[in-house]
Order: sequence, then C-alpha cells, then structure tokens
Amino acid sequence: MSFLASNIKSLLAIKIKTRHDSYTDQVSRIAVAKMFIVASVVMGIDWFHDTVACMPPQDTTLSDDFIHSSCWIKGFYVYPDMAKHMRSSGYYGIPKDLKDDGVWNTTGSLCSTESTMTYMRAACVPMQKHFFTQYQWMPFFVSSLSLVFYIPYLLFRVANTDMISLRLNLKNTTVDANVVLKNYFNHEINSVAKMRLRIFVNLLIKCLYVVVNIGSFVLLDLFLNHHYFNYGVQWIRWARDNTSLSMDFDRRTAPTPGNAMLPTFGMCDIHEARLDTVKAYKNRVKMICEISSNILYQYVFLVLWFVLIISITASCLGILLNIGGHVLTIACFCKNSKTARYVYKYLTLRECEYLEFIRRKDLALYGDVLRLLYQSKVTKVVDREKMLDDADGVEADRLVLASAPSNHPTPLMFRMHSIESNI
Repeated sequence: MSFLASNIKSLLAIKIKTRHDSYTDQVSRIAVAKMFIVASVVMGIDWFHDTVACMPPQDTTLSDDFIHSSCWIKGFYVYPDMAKHMRSSGYYGIPKDLKDDGVWNTTGSLCSTESTMTYMRAACVPMQKHFFTQYQWMPFFVSSLSLVFYIPYLLFRVANTDMISLRLNLKNTTVDANVVLKNYFNHEINSVAKMRLRIFVNLLIKCLYVVVNIGSFVLLDLFLNHHYFNYGVQWIRWARDNTSLSMDFDRRTAPTPGNAMLPTFGMCDIHEARLDTVKAYKNRVKMICEISSNILYQYVFLVLWFVLIISITASCLGILLNIGGHVLTIACFCKNSKTARYVYKYLTLRECEYLEFIRRKDLALYGDVLRLLYQSKVTKVVDREKMLDDADGVEADRLVLASAPSNHPTPLMFRMHSIESNI
C-alpha cells in the first residue's frame, strides 16, 4: 500500500515551472489528465482484486465460484420503479420479496407476475429491469479519457512553433535585437497570412479544450445512465439532510445519489441446467449480489465531477482571456508612446504577441526591437506616403499650369520648378 501511495503521490505532483501554454490550458492537460489517470489506477486495482459476493439458494448444486463469475459476466439489475416503494425495499431497487417483480395497474402496489392466478398475472405490470455492467470496463474507459485531454496541446505545439522558438531564444542572454527582427518580424519569412492563421488556430484550440471537457462530461453522463449531470449537486443536497433520514434505510424516502447511479446491490438470474443419460434438470435461480466495486466508483466519480466542473470553467475562461488579451494589447499600445502607436499601426496581432512576450521577458530588448521596428516599418511607410503625396501635388500643379495662359507666370510655376528640380 505504501508503494501504491507513493506512486499516486508522484502522479499527482505538479512541478511549478514555465510552460508554453497558458494556465487555463494546463488545468485540463495536466491537472485533469492526471486525476483521470489516478482514478483509472485506483479503479483498475480494485478491478483486478475485488470480487462479487452473491447469496445462492441452499438447494442449488452450483458452486459459489461459478455463481460469482456468472453474475459478474452477465451483469446485475435493479428495478428503478422501486424508488417509489422504499418501505418495501430490502436494498435500493430490490424488493424484500424477490417474487414481487411487478406493480398493480390499479393501486400501484407490488405484485408477482408469476402468480398462479391468471387474472392476477394480467393485472400485474412487470417492472423494467435496469442492468449495470460498468464495473467491467469503466477503469479502461476512464484511462482513455485521460489521453483525450492532451490532444489540444499536441495541436498547440504544431501551431505555435514560432512562439516556442522565441521563448527558447530569449533564454540566451546575448540575444540581438536585429536577429529577433530578422527572424520574427520579417514578412518574407513569417508571412502575414501564416500569422493570422496562428491567431485563429489558437482560438480554436481554446474552444477544443471546452469541447474535450464538456464531451468527457457528456460521455460519462451517457454511460452512467444519465445520473451524472447533477451528481455533485445531489450529493451536496443529500449530505445536508438529517443523518437518520440519509443513512437509515428503513426510514429513507429516496436513494442516495451514488446508489441511484451505481447501486451497490443488484439481482442476478442464473439458469441452472443439466442433462445426463438418466434425467434432465433445469432451474432458474434469482439471487441478490453485492457489487463492492460500485462503492469505490461512486466516490471516484464524485471527485471527477468537481474536477470536470473546474476544468470546464477554466477552459471557458481561457477563451475569454484569449480574446480579451488581443483587445487589451490594442488598448495598451494605443495608450503607449507615440513610437509604440506608430509601430502597432503596421503590425499584425501575432507580432504584437511577440512584442508583449519580449516585454515581459526582457524590457531592454523590447525597447531595442521597438526602435528597430519603428525605423524599418514606420519610417519606410511614411516616406513612401510622402512621395505619393508629392507626386499627386506635382500632377495637380501641372493641370493648373495647363489651364493657365502661357505668357502669364504665376507663383505656382516657381513651386513646380522647385519640386521638379528636387525630383
């Protein structure tokens, strides 16, 4: 047990270090994934070591091992309608008299569909059986869900190779601003279309984390017979009730949330048959069995319910922070210095993310890159716009000169001559 506890402790341990993705993404891909792995390990150990215990009738010739194995393979069932007859239940979903497998269509009280009276069989409506076999495969399903939470991060690594490369380069203390400008702010190497695509893919990754969390929650609710959606809320409400009403089965008016989802006791039907040279024998045996695995599963899924709620909230917050981060970047640059505002005017949102990351890591490098960007981008654009404006002015002056008398010199001629001489 100490070895198991140490391994679980090592699985749950989370190292505090700088990672490429955001904290909201790390909640899903690290914390939630590890919780699902630990849950699958705990459930798997119980799956290998725990057994089913049934109460066979005294007159059966079947061995106990055969009965236990057969019931484990076939599965157990309860009558959900017995939730309305808690006073007549021996366990949840199981009548005190196993012959009572139906309800009267007039009074709603329990009855037996195997009665010897024909009119009684006709008036007794059989209760629906609800089978439970989750204990057979649930540890493997929970383990597979832990892998799903890591899929968005694989896509993140592919879509953010540029940011990961920038982070690794900034670890070097001798980073040159010209090198950063050449490798990350050069549209010939890093095109505008590619940078815009990365912004869009990052938003899709945030949405994918939400889909993974909600999808896992929905799948668990589906495989747990639609009792998992408000499972945690029901447990909280049940825990606030009076202790005697909650724990005393004879006084209880409603099942516990855990038993309603995965009952710890169920019924099992086994057909006993033999044929030899002398005689043939057949019999049907109905018995009550205890499924101790479901006790563990009830509390494991309770913990996972709260973990998934936290993860869904964090992933939704990640989308808002992603969108809000771009809005905040625009607002911060607009309120910044005149140089920063000019630079931002000619940068993409991805390049603004580069600048913001550089600013958080190295403020001196940020200033150097900002000045180089101003010189390389803004100055060239301003000079080009100025040349276009001068060319437009020359063309307008020529039109005025063409409409003026040829022998009538104007001040415009002198300005035109000056501009042409400069060109």
